[in-house]
Amino acid sequence: MHLELSDSNYRHCPSRYVWEKARKIGLFLSVFYDITCIFSGTKYLTSKFYFPAIFRAYITIIDQMSSTEDYMKRMAQNMFSKFEKYWSKFYMILSIAVVLDPRHKLNLIDWCYKRVYGERANEEFFKLKEKLFCLYRLYGTTPSQFQSTSSSSSHGGSRINREAQNTDISLRMTDPFEVFHFIFVHYYIYICSNICYL
Repeated sequence: MHLELSDSNYRHCPSRYVWEKARKIGLFLSVFYDITCIFSGTKYLTSKFYFPAIFRAYITIIDQMSSTEDYMKRMAQNMFSKFEKYWSKFYMILSIAVVLDPRHKLNLIDWCYKRVYGERANEEFFKLKEKLFCLYRLYGTTPSQFQSTSSSSSHGGSRINREAQNTDISLRMTDPFEVFHFIFVHYYIYICSNICYL
């Protein structure tokens, strides 16, 4: 690599330690780059991807907080302090988006909460269920509102259907699911290990 040709500040060849440091930092930050691409995607629906992506970020940061390299540990600790600051404000609504996806429901959230909260997982899981019951009661006790809007929404039905079809097509065209794959690999290993002990 001719660094002196591409970098005006080049003074000497980086050592093997510097290259290894750059490799580890790049690998660590690539996770957040992938998550950013998912969040900023415009060709597929993203609400159900938010929680798994944030959970992947959490696991990545936690793993690096126990790194043997001081520079990685310090970076992860600083990131985790910022992560904790905002997590409590939005984790519930992100969890609900996953639960409402019939492919995942509560099982995936239950497993993720155990990784995030440890002994407090049952308490947080109970809060989530209470929120879901609250939503159910809200929709179940106000049928007249939906009936009153059904006639007005029927006029725009064809347009909505066309948009939904376009969304489905674009979803199949992109079909990334890297974050879900990351979680499911760990999740199903956990499920299989429990089955072995039944």
